[in-house]
Parts: sequence; C-alpha cells; structure tokens
Amino acid sequence: MSYLTPRQYRTLIISVLVALATLLGLGFFELYSGYFSRWQFEAVEEQLQEMLQEDAQAVSRHARDLASSEVVKRYIAGGAVTELLGYTAEESKRLGINFITVTDKEGFVLSRTTLPTFRGDYLPGTTPATASALTGTPFTSLVAGISSPLYIISGVPVIADGVQIGAVFAGHPLDSAYAARAIQTGFGSGIELAFWSRTEGITGSSFADADTAGLLSAYLVPLGNDEVLRSIDRQRVNLNGHMYYAQVLPLKRGTEELGSAIFFLPISLYTSAILLLTLLALFALLLEALIHLYISSARKEWREHLALLFFVLIVLGATALSVALLKSRVLNLKQPPFTIYNATMDFLPAYGIFTRQAEQKMAVRVTTGGERINSARVQVLYDPKVVQVEDILIGNSFCPQELFAEKSIDNKKGEVRISCGVPTPGISGGTSILAELLLQPLQEKEFTLQFGPETGVYADDGLGSNVLRVAQGSSYRIAKQFKIFVDGLPEIAVFSPTHPNSARWYRERRMLFTWPHYGDFEYSFVLEREGSTEPVASGITTADFAEVEVADDGHYAFSVSARKGGKEGPVTRVRAQMDMVPPEVPVITASADDVERGEVVRFLFSGADKESGLQGGFYVKFFKGESDEESIFLPVSPPMFLPFLEKGEFKVRVRVFDKAGNYSENDKVITVH
Repeated sequence: MSYLTPRQYRTLIISVLVALATLLGLGFFELYSGYFSRWQFEAVEEQLQEMLQEDAQAVSRHARDLASSEVVKRYIAGGAVTELLGYTAEESKRLGINFITVTDKEGFVLSRTTLPTFRGDYLPGTTPATASALTGTPFTSLVAGISSPLYIISGVPVIADGVQIGAVFAGHPLDSAYAARAIQTGFGSGIELAFWSRTEGITGSSFADADTAGLLSAYLVPLGNDEVLRSIDRQRVNLNGHMYYAQVLPLKRGTEELGSAIFFLPISLYTSAILLLTLLALFALLLEALIHLYISSARKEWREHLALLFFVLIVLGATALSVALLKSRVLNLKQPPFTIYNATMDFLPAYGIFTRQAEQKMAVRVTTGGERINSARVQVLYDPKVVQVEDILIGNSFCPQELFAEKSIDNKKGEVRISCGVPTPGISGGTSILAELLLQPLQEKEFTLQFGPETGVYADDGLGSNVLRVAQGSSYRIAKQFKIFVDGLPEIAVFSPTHPNSARWYRERRMLFTWPHYGDFEYSFVLEREGSTEPVASGITTADFAEVEVADDGHYAFSVSARKGGKEGPVTRVRAQMDMVPPEVPVITASADDVERGEVVRFLFSGADKESGLQGGFYVKFFKGESDEESIFLPVSPPMFLPFLEKGEFKVRVRVFDKAGNYSENDKVITVH
C-alpha cells in the first residue's frame, strides 16, 4: 500500500488552502461587500437628511419673510390677485422655491405659482400645514398632499394689525428635479436617488435615461405598500444593465411613514479589481512554489501530477462557485419578455373644495411605467347640472397638437372625449399631462369626475395593447366664498383627511372629518352606511372634528350641522367609500404544467371582487424552487406567454388587487424536464 510523501502532502494542503482562500475571498467579498456600500450609504444618507433639513429651514424662513411683507399684506387686503401672483412668481424665482401659495383668511387660494390659473380652492384641513397655518400656528415639515405625494412645506399665518388676514405656504416637491439637485450637491460618482410614495410609487428619480426611469416605476409600484421596498433594500440590483447596491431610507413625519428615499450606489469596481489582483498574485506565488516542488522532485510520480491537477480543478471550481453565489444574490430589474400593464390615469388635483367665483382647471394625468406608450383615449363623465366643462386645453399635453384625433364636450350628456397620439417610439417613465379641463361650477354641492369604460392607454408595441392598469376618478365640493350663517348658525365646510376623495375606495377603517372653527357652537353629526337603516355613529361635540371607526365595507355618508339655543343650522353631507376585504383568490390556467425545456406556456388569469372591483391587470412573479426573494411582481394582462428555458420546478405566483389596494394571490407549479 502506497502513501503520499511529505512533499505530496504539502502540495495537497497548499492546494486546499488556495482553494479555500479563493472561495472565501471571492465569496465573502461578493456576498458581503454590501458592507462597503452601507458605509458609503451612511454618508449619503446623512447628506440627504441635511439637505431636507436645510431646505425645510429655508422655506420656513422665506415663508415668514413673505408673510411679514407689507406688499403681500396689501395685496391680500385689497384682493389684488394678479399683482399677488406676479410678486410671488418673482420671489419664487429669486429665492429658488418651487412653489408659493397665498390664501385669504378663510383658506381660499388667491394665488399659486406652480398652477397660476388654478385658484379659489379651499385649503383648511386638506393637509396638516394648511390646518395649522390657517388657525394661527406656523408649520414646517415633510407631508403628503394633493398636488404632490411628497413635499416639504412651510405654512405661516399673515397677520395685519393683530388680525390674521391670510396665510403663505412655500415648499419643494420630492420629484425628479429635487432628486437631480440632490445628486448634484456631491453624493458621489454614479450614485442615483429615487423617491417613493406609499400611495403613488415612484414620484421622481435622478436617472436621466427615460427607459431606466420607466423600468424603475414599473417595478416599484405601491404593491402592498412597503413590500416592494423590502425586496430591494440592502440588495445588489442589476438595473437595466447597471449594477447597484440599493438602500432604502424611510421618510417620516413624526411616527407616520410617508414614503422612502432609495439610494442606488454603484458597485465599487476598483475594490473588486484590488481584491482580484491580490488573489491572482497569491495564486501565482503558490503555483510557482508548487511547480518548483514538482520540478525539484527526484521522483515524478503520478500522484504529484494528480495533486497539481487537483489543485487547479479546486481553484477553478471555487471561482465558479463564487461567481454563482454572486449571481444568486443579484436582483435583476430588466425589461421582461412580456408587456407590462402599469399605466395609470388620474386627475390633478384628485380632490378639493372650491368656490363658484372662479373657473377651475383639472389636469388629466397619465403615468407610464416600464412600457412605452404612443396613444391614449379619455372618456370623462360628470353631472352637467352641477358643473360644466368650458374648454379642453392641450398646451401642456405630451401629445403634439396636430395629433389630437378627438376633443369633444357634451354638457347635456355630461361627457368629455379626448384622444391623441405620440410619434414612435412614444413616451416612457414618469407622469405627463394629457389635457386640462376648464370647469365652471354651477351649484354649491359635491360632484365627481369619473373615467368612462372607453378610457385607455396604448403601448407602442405594434399591437396597440391597452396597458392601463387603473383610472382613478376624483371628487370636489363647491363651497361658498365666505363663512355663511343662516339664522346665526354656520353652514359647515367639512373635509375628511382620511377619506378625501369620495370617488376613491380606501382601506382605512378610521374615518376622520374636520371643519373650520366657527365660534361657540355645538355640532351634531351622523355617519350612515348605504343600505343600513341604523346610523353607524352619531353624536354632539363642541370640537371641530369627529372621528369614527367603522367595521363594515361599503358606501358611507357623513352629515354635520351646527346647533345653538335649540336651533340647528344647514346640514352638510360628504361621502366616503371603504373596502377592507381582499378579492377572491385568482384562478390560474396554464396550457401545460409539465413541459420540456424550451417550451412556451400560455397562462390565463381571472378574478373577482364584490365591493370596489378589480384593478386592471394582474401582478405576476416567476421563480425557481421555493424562494422568491430574487423576483418582484410585475403587472401583466392575460394571456401571458412565458418560455421555460431551464430544467426544474418553477412557480408562477399571481396577485390580484381590488381598487382599494387589497390583494389575494395564488401559485401555479410548472415542472420542466
């Protein structure tokens, strides 16, 4: 029986050590080099926090200066709207503030710099900033609001001769322009930044490439709110061919989480190069030592040949395993092999309180995500007894004016139709205005704008696929310009911060209704559910709000009136919709569930929801084995054709959402031979 010589033992031991060094070096670095990115992230996180804080302090300072300006006070007192708009527009440009809004003492907007033709809306209660500033208390914070899902805002009351005559608001939305400005302050070479809202998804990013920005919007939709963020947080991400380490920073106001900032830190190539060179140098030195031992050996037995071969194979195997480990830890966000159905359509603003004294301009917005679009069709339905559409404005549209095929208004039927196109290759990534509707309120009551069934957004895919995922309607209330008293009792202007848009379905069981302070009154309120004979809640309060928690889904109506001396004032009524029950589990049908490698499987999906109804399209993720950590849901529409190019057991997971955001899901297993 032959045994290895001491020299052969040394050769084998050195071989194993080199293999382990290669495996541990490459594997450890590739798996845990996020440590270096996290160290870098701490610096950029601190920079962003400082920037947000500095901007908050700056807008607070500028808002205070404007509120104390005698020019602003004179314009507010005299109702000089045109002069006020011109002055604040100049100040906005001079001070570098994105928007400045000025209201009268009741909270009706006199001027705003970002939407100069949009005024007369009523702000009290719509955001914490307006609720605070219009009751005499300055406010500065990050908030979620009507015109932007995330923005820094400061509100300051305007006081003249000891009496509040209005308020000034100033701030910055966290959009693509803000993200680009943040990057330009010196975050580091190649670092990218995106902002994500819990309600809207991506609100802006620093990515200059429209396709990359669109792809990011497609993946980072507000699926189950923060679920999608957990998928990429502290992960290596291959975004459209570029490797990043992604890190998520929650953005909060107090304990309330409003959204997140997402940093994309480029993988450090020089660190990888240094490590690789070090490993190659170590490999060369040890190989030279082994060759020297081999040549100097008096006996060139086959075991020494085998030892050297064994050494080379282990090193190559360790390197291959390290690369495989790296690939398994990368989340690939790339264009999928199927069409993404992720476009949304809504109105800006989505809700509000206005007066009859001014025409209102409502923008129809289209948000694309992951798929280029080249045309859209809009059908808007409204009550012509309450509001009339005066004009369709296309000056700010993403469609060229010559490519509008239809612009029609029917104020008898209560219908607007718009259709337009964009030359190939279309548009992708971000939110754009399709058209603006100029409205004239007729009655002081609530009205809605709803998208009709003929509304669609069409992909530039050669097939004209309708990629519209959801079209969200809006609701508005027409109120009197000033506080109205009937027999000494006020007519209440009520607003719901938790359920502001009566045309939208919410998942919030807590319903909060607020109104301005009218004086020394009691307020009688009732909350009723459609189809129920008994009120859900009722009561009398001296506060300027009522809060109720409801248990059942459905349509609700809240009524409130002022009381004093046995008299009851005019009743104001607002509506709300709630749906907390998930839709039915989706049904998945596949053309085959046991296939050969290379086959294409055709999938059909179906689902239903009894209350709010389903959003358009289904969300699908595709993964091998049991772990789905390296995959993210993407919105698709059946039928879906999916090729299976590898052997193994795969799962296709389908999730369906209702219009309130509840979801249910189901799996289908496909075995590939």
